[in-house]
Amino acid sequence: RMSYINPDKLEIRVDTKGKRLFFSTRKWDDAELQYRLFDGPKGKIIDFFNIFVPTAIRNMGLGTRLTSEGLQFAKANHYQVKTSCSFVSSYLNNHPEFSKMRARDTV
Repeated sequence: RMSYINPDKLEIRVDTKGKRLFFSTRKWDDAELQYRLFDGPKGKIIDFFNIFVPTAIRNMGLGTRLTSEGLQFAKANHYQVKTSCSFVSSYLNNHPEFSKMRARDTV
């Protein structure tokens, strides 16, 4: 039987020590969006470099929800965004409301 997880009902947490946004699953590894922080010429830059969702629960919108939360976290902290992760980069390209946050001069 296929598991379904509603991405809108997830409690996504920020782990600033581990530099990740994540949610825990009982059966699988945590789904997470990892980041690095840099000092840029115009303030802090957050680089979202890796996203992971366990295979059994992929294609349910969970990566999209993690990415959305990551960008909200970046916005709340006034970070410019760099995307080394192709999933996050693609999300950013498809959501112009976040385009102003993109770091122009990357490290």
